[in-house]
This record gives sequence, C-alpha cells and structure tokens, in this order.
Amino acid sequence: ETGEVIIRRLVTLEDYKDTVEPETWELLLKLADAFRGKKLINISSTPQGGGVALMRHRLIDLLRLLGIDAHWYIMAGDGKVFEVTKKKMHNVLQGVSFLKLTESDKELLKKWWRDNFDKRITGVARDADVIIIDDYQPSGLIELIEKINPKAKFVYRSHIQIQSQLIKDPPQRDA
Repeated sequence: ETGEVIIRRLVTLEDYKDTVEPETWELLLKLADAFRGKKLINISSTPQGGGVALMRHRLIDLLRLLGIDAHWYIMAGDGKVFEVTKKKMHNVLQGVSFLKLTESDKELLKKWWRDNFDKRITGVARDADVIIIDDYQPSGLIELIEKINPKAKFVYRSHIQIQSQLIKDPPQRDA
C-alpha cells in the first residue's frame, strides 16, 4: 500500500471559476501556469475526520484540474503512536496537558517515521519539488526526505492553535 489518498472529483474547473472574481481567477491561472511541470506532494496523518482532510481533498482536486501534478499521502496508523501524538504532543502544544515525552515515546516516533518513510514515502518524495507537511505527526519525515531529495522545498502547516509563549519551556518545547 502506497498510502496515497484517492480523490473524488465533485466539481468542475468551471464550478470553481464561478466562485471568485475574474481578477482572482486570472491570478490563480497565472500561478498554476508557473507551477506546472513541478511535483507537489502533501503528507498528513489521516484522510478523513478533520479540517486538514476536508481541505486537502478539495485542494488536490483543484490543483489537478489546473494541470498540476499533485498528490496526497498519509502515514500508516499506529495506536501506540496515536496515544503519544494526541496526549503528549497535540494536547501539550495546545496547553491543555503537561505530559512529557519520554525517551521511549521518542524512540517509538522515530521508528514510526522511519517505517513510513521506508514503506510509503521514499519513492514519492525522491522527485518532489514541493512537500507540504500537515501538522506535527509527519514532521519527523523532513530530515529523512532531505537526505534523498535535498532540492525539495518544504511547507509546514500547523492546523492547531499553538500558544507561542509556551514553546520556550518544557513540555511544549520538547513536544
């Protein structure tokens, strides 16, 4: 399994065009034309159930309608990793929990990132021009991808509210 999310077409390019002003549409076409010939991949942790997934489905569809080579891949699930990422990263970053990442947690995450990289990401990231990392769950892939594709540009998108004043101190800094 490659982990690529299958995108269903729900609307046409004309449907998108009807939602914006002509100047905005022309700008979108100009930007798409400038990006054509490049490969964009998105990596996230889940294909459904939240805002990232809802946005990503439609964005990938729009990009493809515009002629851009765009793909979306998800990490293989792991219940133990989910417990760490939810309780010791997500909740900590939002300031609603103060559980600390243990060395065992860090090793579990490193193994999970390496397994996903080896089984799902290596082949698709090797020739990508732009790689969008959605949230912290797949963030450990960045340093692995950089080794096989140093020319790739990364965009990290955090979709959760992070209290920046908390980041300077543990446990948020560690998360």
